[in-house]
Amino acid sequence: MLMIQIVYQMMFQINAFQNYVQDLVEMESFKLMVNNLMMVTIYPVMDVINVNTNVILNVIKDKVVKSVIINLPQLMKQLQVKRKQQDEEANLDIVISRYSDNQIFIDLQCLSQFGNGILNLKYEQCNDGNQFGGDEYSSVCSEEDFYQRQNYENASSICSYILHIDLILINLLNKTNQTQLIQLSFTQNVKLLQGFKFEEIAVFSIIYETIASINVKQISNLSTAYNIPLYEITVEFFEPVENSVLQIESAQSIIKNQFDLDLLRNQSCHFFCII
Repeated sequence: MLMIQIVYQMMFQINAFQNYVQDLVEMESFKLMVNNLMMVTIYPVMDVINVNTNVILNVIKDKVVKSVIINLPQLMKQLQVKRKQQDEEANLDIVISRYSDNQIFIDLQCLSQFGNGILNLKYEQCNDGNQFGGDEYSSVCSEEDFYQRQNYENASSICSYILHIDLILINLLNKTNQTQLIQLSFTQNVKLLQGFKFEEIAVFSIIYETIASINVKQISNLSTAYNIPLYEITVEFFEPVENSVLQIESAQSIIKNQFDLDLLRNQSCHFFCII
């Protein structure tokens, strides 16, 4: 019984000492050193019956302290290396969490692949070899208005400046008249993808509430063959009106030019002040 108590007391004292070097205790090299000291010190003591407990504890503590002091520089160096590795891993986790699509990870940095001159169709509409906007492609490699691209996978994009289709609206009469005549044409040769009449794919209306009639007359028809159509729109007001605006809503994707471009991008609705 006495020997068991001695062993328990020794273990308690060693644990108390370990609390003073908590960071070192977490290291495998320190644990191995303490275990070796316990093996060397405790097992011979277990063969001794009438030994002074305090003497045994003091011997163990002295040996542990001396061993720690001797090995402290090496243990501290190992601890610093371990903490540096932990910091690097934490920083790496932060960087990776910010890593987004179409980027490459080099030297702990996420570098954008936009503008590197190699087209990746998964993330890019185009790639002209730079990250500047206003030169046919935007800074995030999307096609800008009025440009048409030629793309080749894993190569730079080639771009041409091409205008989309737009409407031309001209008022042919004095704006003070109750009857207004507006000429409608297009900026370039166009055609319909399907055999509709222009009146069937376009809706004409007056924005501000008023009583008026609208009549569309074909001069040169919009068809499935390329040409420059021409129409005359007659608006007759049945009551006095000011600041009246003609609105034309058209099916944007049905009218195409020779480059397969449709009406001015994102503009399927046109407005024209007639009075």
